[in-house]
Amino acid sequence: MAPYLQDYNMEKPHWTTESFNKDTITLSHAYSAIEEIDLNLETNFKKYEGDLTPDHCWKKIITNKNKALYETGCRYGHLNGGGQTFKLELISPTQMVITLVTSWMS
Repeated sequence: MAPYLQDYNMEKPHWTTESFNKDTITLSHAYSAIEEIDLNLETNFKKYEGDLTPDHCWKKIITNKNKALYETGCRYGHLNGGGQTFKLELISPTQMVITLVTSWMS
């Protein structure tokens, strides 16, 4: 095994909360899991989606209890070739933490 892999630590580098854009929003209803939330109806969440048009853009979500990855992107139109991935975490029935994981432009 290569010397630099002998004591390889998978937790390295250690991410700090300052590394990412993070925000906490208040939800309009109380939820027990992320799967229950209709993000289209949550007005405080709209600013994170931007101006997504259904014909040209996509929204995908992968959920696991109170955590989720949410990806948006566009393939046509004025937002062509850009997108973002957010980590969502339901921390209480009416509060959700939104962390920008990555933002991309092609």
